[in-house]
Amino acid sequence: MKNSQPLLSLLLGGFFACAVHAATIVSVTGPASSAPGLQSTQVDGVSFSLSQQFTNVTISVELLAIGAPLTGTAYLTDAIGSTATSANQIASASFDFPDGTNLGCFTDSPPCQMLDLFTGLTLPADTYYLTLVGPDLGPNGSFCCGWFATDSPTLVTASGVAIGSFFTTSSPASYAPASTFDSAPVFVYQVTNGSAEVPEPTLVIPSCLGMLGIYLVRRRRSSRRDT
Repeated sequence: MKNSQPLLSLLLGGFFACAVHAATIVSVTGPASSAPGLQSTQVDGVSFSLSQQFTNVTISVELLAIGAPLTGTAYLTDAIGSTATSANQIASASFDFPDGTNLGCFTDSPPCQMLDLFTGLTLPADTYYLTLVGPDLGPNGSFCCGWFATDSPTLVTASGVAIGSFFTTSSPASYAPASTFDSAPVFVYQVTNGSAEVPEPTLVIPSCLGMLGIYLVRRRRSSRRDT
């Protein structure tokens, strides 16, 4: 039975693949080159498109703040621009900016700290827009916080997933996703821990049983040769 170990490893790997299908959906990372402002007078965002449904989705971004604690708001919608309304909203959440007093994030790669904005989402095939609004510092407020951007991005996507646009505005609407946006630098963010829709059992079970059958036949033949 000297030759059974490699086949057994392959079998176990195959069963693991049958049972678990989790991977990065979108990853935009890289050394931070700037941190465009993110407060009530400036709104930033990104978009991405999915060709299939993913579940258990986490969306994370790399932010900093000077003088934390400061709070912002994140929106996930299926539309932006003047026609967008709360009916287009998939999720929204408030978040606390991490303290960026130590600006090592400008040189560290991978990003020094990713902040989870949303977790446990189920996202059907569609185009999604993530829009972030920072704190209201009043008309005399100075720079307080930002979303890290990179000039040397590393882009990774799952199959059938597309990275869309990066956008910003300094004239936000009262409902931030309904703003008129301009193009922006490449913001650092990740959409991770997504599981694609599980294949039909009629497809998965025969495949796994077939692998088991191959292993058993090979094992029986190997045993006969050894005896």
